[in-house]
Amino acid sequence: MSQAALVTILSTGVLLAVPVLWAALGELIVEKSGTLNLGVEGVMLIGAATAALVVKAGAGFAAAALVSLPVGALCGAVLAYLYVSRRTDQIVTGILFNLVALGLTTTLFARYLNGVGEVSTAPRYAVPLLSRIPVVGPSLFTQTPLFYLSVAAAVLVLLAVHGTWFGLGLLSAGEQPRAAETAGIDVIRVRWKALLAGNALAGLGGACIVLTQSGAFLPNITNGQGYIALAVVVLGRFKPAYIVLGAVFFGIANAFQFQLQSLPFAQGYPRQLWLALPYIATIVAVTLSRSARYPAAVGRPYVPAARRG
Repeated sequence: MSQAALVTILSTGVLLAVPVLWAALGELIVEKSGTLNLGVEGVMLIGAATAALVVKAGAGFAAAALVSLPVGALCGAVLAYLYVSRRTDQIVTGILFNLVALGLTTTLFARYLNGVGEVSTAPRYAVPLLSRIPVVGPSLFTQTPLFYLSVAAAVLVLLAVHGTWFGLGLLSAGEQPRAAETAGIDVIRVRWKALLAGNALAGLGGACIVLTQSGAFLPNITNGQGYIALAVVVLGRFKPAYIVLGAVFFGIANAFQFQLQSLPFAQGYPRQLWLALPYIATIVAVTLSRSARYPAAVGRPYVPAARRG
């Protein structure tokens, strides 16, 4: 493989990793609080549609990215009400939310976004000096602002989870909610906050698909990236640094399939086989990696002491 082809694969892979990375960081916050959010796919879809609508309205790239945050948080409020306050089954509720989001965004596409065409995507910025490093420079240090921000967000999530009172409450609610309540921590409030913050990041992840990759919204544009974000959290063993690497691994596998399709030996195989490659690679990586331990109370609805019969 030539150096130019390697740079293309790595650079494209990092670009493709950005939406999954934002969503995975959000899911990490949610799962640390003891909630399993399968609705992240739907939140990303709604975030992508929101970004496209904002751009269509004449606003710029930054505005579209910023608006996706409160929209994602609003989705998080809906899910928090269902998961935490109403204590519904989190797996079934998340899947149903994804179906509703698919129907809603498809309707928005048919009514407002069909035929809009491509919009300008976020420009790439080269970091002085670092961008000149062979292979690594053009791949990692000539990227969109949303990639640099996502890496900074990973550092902030690490500090927030392990170095703040909010993080302590988050870990307590996810591991031993009854003990946390005894210590004076409001488990319900902590999980609400986690779902609001986590889904805000997932909404931004969805917006990144439109703003940094496609330049337009299409029905089901996420194409399972929300579920990949769930897998990346496990692959990264609930550690932000490893989650960054897991997201980049998926992005590179995704970029690699584009190169494969252009090779002579790949011409005789169905195109769908190569499209499935990044998802197969992620599943294999999760299977072969050392098992990650979920927070002890993840997926279990919590009933405060005052409401127990």
